[in-house]
Amino acid sequence: MLACTEIIKTVEARGDLDQSVDEPGYMAATLEKAHKQLSPHSRLGAGNELDCYMDAIVRSSMSVANSCEGGRRERIVQACQSVLQMRNDLADLQKTFLANPLSQRTRHELDLASERLSVELKKLDRHVSTAVIDHITTVFADAELPVHNMIQAATSSLLDMSVQSQEHAMMRLKGKADEFHKHAARLAEVARQSAAISADSRRVQAINNAASDIEKLAPQLVSTAVRVRQTPKDTGCTELLGQLRRDWTARLHALTSVVDDVTDFNDFVLMTDLNIQEDISCCREALQLQDIQKVSQTSLRMLGRARRVAMVTKKEMNETADPMYKGNLQTGCGQLESVLPVLVQSVEGTLVNMSDVDQHNNLCENSELLGDKVKMIKSALKRPAGINIETVPCSGSL
Repeated sequence: MLACTEIIKTVEARGDLDQSVDEPGYMAATLEKAHKQLSPHSRLGAGNELDCYMDAIVRSSMSVANSCEGGRRERIVQACQSVLQMRNDLADLQKTFLANPLSQRTRHELDLASERLSVELKKLDRHVSTAVIDHITTVFADAELPVHNMIQAATSSLLDMSVQSQEHAMMRLKGKADEFHKHAARLAEVARQSAAISADSRRVQAINNAASDIEKLAPQLVSTAVRVRQTPKDTGCTELLGQLRRDWTARLHALTSVVDDVTDFNDFVLMTDLNIQEDISCCREALQLQDIQKVSQTSLRMLGRARRVAMVTKKEMNETADPMYKGNLQTGCGQLESVLPVLVQSVEGTLVNMSDVDQHNNLCENSELLGDKVKMIKSALKRPAGINIETVPCSGSL
């Protein structure tokens, strides 16, 4: 199987790529153009233009694959390999048919090859869409935690003003600032991925603008946090950090809202359900190992996912005109939100005393209860499961 870098080299070697492959909505638009080229009325003349579309689709897909790990990455890579191979096979058949245009057998083979390539493109689109939805439900799950941790590290009081204490505080801040900066870059990356697979030109441009705002604001927050740590008595600097934090929150909410606008509600709920079930299993394993850091991370991620699914469910409720559908969503969302504070207490109790078996059992039970409430929302969905995305567990997808 071709490695990711080899597939990209194969694409780049053709030298006919459009330079706008990173534009919002580009993949969605290019897929539509490719399918038109493969339609019965156009497939005989499909040539360099189709090659440009194939190469752009593969490059965009590989960009998503490079942000994945494990099974999701492999599925995209394999699909890209198949698309390139099928395109080469189709080109050979086109040459054969042009040399003998009266051959019904060659024409039939060409038609079949075109249809197979169209089907493979749909599979690739499905793999990429699944990976992007997975990213959205994870990266935006608790998006304000990294900036909170960084600001807390910048503003927390020191026990004393010794050089050693100040150096330790600065080292801690730099670690949190690095985490925040990486998270900000990841938010922008995932947002642009969601835009690339969307056909809503107005909203994808809004995503691009909001992602740029996030990228511009992040380094300002980091540098100001460092200055606050260095000069804790400078009230002006502290006030500036507070203002930047408020700006960050506003821009983050704007980015999250517009990403939600282009994300299919059904896909979001299905992926969240899948990921929460994996989080529950991961949390159980961490409890058995008494791995406090893993328990904390997994529990926070689970809570973040649940809050996000409640948020998008309320948005769906406001937009639907179906009273029965709205009622079912409202019931599920209400029950989900009632479980959240209970799970928070279980997490806190477990982290305080990792050796308490009763606390372990309580956390597991409440995690399962949270998962059940998400399934209630899932059961209210209008569309059958697995239409646009894959709902097969895929560990290490991020």
